Amino acid sequence: MKTYSNNKGFTLLELLVALVLVGIILSFATLTFDSGEDRRIKEEANRFYSLVKLAQEESILNGKELTLEIDANGYRFKTLTTEGEEAIGDPVFRERVFAEYIHPVINIEKSQFNLKSQKDKEQPQSVKIFILSSGELTPFQIEFPASDKNYEIVGSIQGTVEIIMHHKDS
Repeated sequence: MKTYSNNKGFTLLELLVALVLVGIILSFATLTFDSGEDRRIKEEANRFYSLVKLAQEESILNGKELTLEIDANGYRFKTLTTEGEEAIGDPVFRERVFAEYIHPVINIEKSQFNLKSQKDKEQPQSVKIFILSSGELTPFQIEFPASDKNYEIVGSIQGTVEIIMHHKDS
């Protein structure tokens, strides 16, 4: 039987191990790359959606009319009273501030508001959404653009609120 002592090349097992290691390293690199601004934009869109749904439930359960005021810097929930508006005392509905890279585009009753241009103004333009105790709300569409996706929260006059993710076409 002949034996070869001068082996050149790699065995199949060595090649498979190398490929598995490269795959693991690439998957970690992809996870690290994805975890930046896009992930935070997605989290903010989900937070906004959840808070609107919760405010709607609070309004119905407590029989109070609420407003949601949105400007380039952030958003806040308020109770509508006979004297005007006042902040809701619950810390869940505290004022939220948008991160520097979050620029929502808002459509309310067929009027579009791009709040990015308002970011540096001392009194930025704001829009209001009314959340009524009857379950109705001002129809709106708010888009949170990310690099590869758009997260869209849509509310209808009947009170339905949904979040939709759209992939951007390259």
